[in-house]
Amino acid sequence: MANDAWGCAVFDMNNKEERQHFKNCVTTSKTPHGNTGPNITMTEKFLSFHGNEELSVPAGTFKTNYFQLSWDSDVVGYDWPPIHIWTYSDDFIIEKIRWDHLKIRLLA
Repeated sequence: MANDAWGCAVFDMNNKEERQHFKNCVTTSKTPHGNTGPNITMTEKFLSFHGNEELSVPAGTFKTNYFQLSWDSDVVGYDWPPIHIWTYSDDFIIEKIRWDHLKIRLLA
């Protein structure tokens, strides 16, 4: 999950309105629950920015950036819903992550 949040750092905030495509991205597993890892493999992804949100989680209240991570099903071979990621600071610390495919929501 940290890799998903840190991966948001490549998003070009000068073009916030665009859904941005990235090739040659590192991932530790190509399955939703990570059962093919740990290993290092390459993939492609799309990132989109959905605004700034003040978010309250058990660790406190933070001003976050809200991103969505998605894939092209023709490339990865799966039709997965996007991962919703809320990050804090320029270090892209996860404050909240939700992926409806796994029916989980994790908070900082």
